[in-house]
Amino acid sequence: FQPQIVLTFDPVGGYFHSDHIAIHRATTEAFRLAGDPCRYPEHLDQNLRPFQPQKLYYTAVSRRLLKIIVALMPLLGMDPTAFGRNKDVNLKRVAEAEQIITTSLDIRSYLHTRIKASACYRSQGSGRFLGPRWIQRWFFSKESYTRAVPPVNGEGKMPVESDFFE
Repeated sequence: FQPQIVLTFDPVGGYFHSDHIAIHRATTEAFRLAGDPCRYPEHLDQNLRPFQPQKLYYTAVSRRLLKIIVALMPLLGMDPTAFGRNKDVNLKRVAEAEQIITTSLDIRSYLHTRIKASACYRSQGSGRFLGPRWIQRWFFSKESYTRAVPPVNGEGKMPVESDFFE
């Protein structure tokens, strides 16, 4: 495979999940080494040439939105420090983690597929979501990422890509 882009978890694994953090580290290291012909010279004997993907992205979530959710949760009788199926996700801590969104993709045309796929992942609530469909469409209509490589340079408001291949 010679992918143009690589996607992985952000440095805090989304919500400080140790498996996600390990995947982030391994994927970031694999991306860094992908184009190095000295790293795995035995691959050259197998006719496998080094290939460096163009971009590396980390998953991202709007911290502003998370802070609003954290503020609203106690009003709904929910504890933002004990969220999730196992009550082991501290959304307050997640909301404080620094993150810049550089890429926002409109996935409305794939929303049904996204929700259906999420339903297969038991720890994601088996697809159950409290609230009307319009909230689901609003909340899940975009996927956000941070472009790590090449880094996005600039001051003030960051440019937002709407396509990985721009």
